[in-house]
Amino acid sequence: MPKRRPSGDGMVRKRTDGRWEGRIVVGHKSDGRPIFRSAFGKSQREVMQKLHQLIDVYRGAELDENSRLTLGEWLDRWLDVKGETLRVGTMNKYRHYVESYIKKYIGEKKVSSLSTTEVQKFYNKIKSEGRVRETREHGKEMSDSMVRSIHMMLHEALEDAVREHLAVKNATDGTTVPRQHHKPLRVLGDSGLEKFIASLDGDAWHDFFYTATTRPSRETRAWSLILRHTTARNACPARAVSRESVRTRGRENIRRAHPKASARYTPSTLRPKKNARNSSPK
Repeated sequence: MPKRRPSGDGMVRKRTDGRWEGRIVVGHKSDGRPIFRSAFGKSQREVMQKLHQLIDVYRGAELDENSRLTLGEWLDRWLDVKGETLRVGTMNKYRHYVESYIKKYIGEKKVSSLSTTEVQKFYNKIKSEGRVRETREHGKEMSDSMVRSIHMMLHEALEDAVREHLAVKNATDGTTVPRQHHKPLRVLGDSGLEKFIASLDGDAWHDFFYTATTRPSRETRAWSLILRHTTARNACPARAVSRESVRTRGRENIRRAHPKASARYTPSTLRPKKNARNSSPK
């Protein structure tokens, strides 16, 4: 008498064409009929191994009939719903990601069977040759920030797919995306500072930045001042100090500014001076 397989091990049978088939129930349609996932092989042992892999993947799943949607179809539906809450610019950006990248590479994959490995290969592909307009500096290589942005959108869409019972898990979980890199800050020299200050000539912020870049260390607190607008007698915008940052015992503390602080930083009291960088405060 053949040994009975344990409950929950799925159904295994030999087909008329000589192959073996195994299948498990992963959900139900709206009319109550079961949704199956199948595995095929030349031998019962081969099918059992594949079937156990399916059981691990779909453990605890309760998919519905929409689980057969492709990723491209799901993203179209998802964007139609999201469009009610997203800004126009964000919506246009997401549409561009879907049409130019996701549908091109993995849009035909079913949402329910999309794997982490497939998503990772997609990220690697667009990183190396995903740039739409080739440039002399980067060629076809996509920027790290662009890959991260596509990943964040896709992650959110697949999270909603899991909540809607279209997928068992989010296929973007476990993937590796490029870290965000920032260009190193460049410290301006004397000539650079002179050009910067000259470019602000006539601007309301001129005196603020002039003070912050030319006065000795005590006066460079202007960088951390919290400013508010005031109006001078000539109706020109000025800057007055309402709070200031003071370093005490290694800690930054915000306090009410000294009454004379406004006089120090208003446009009427500050004018460029020769050798101001080397002068001492009076």
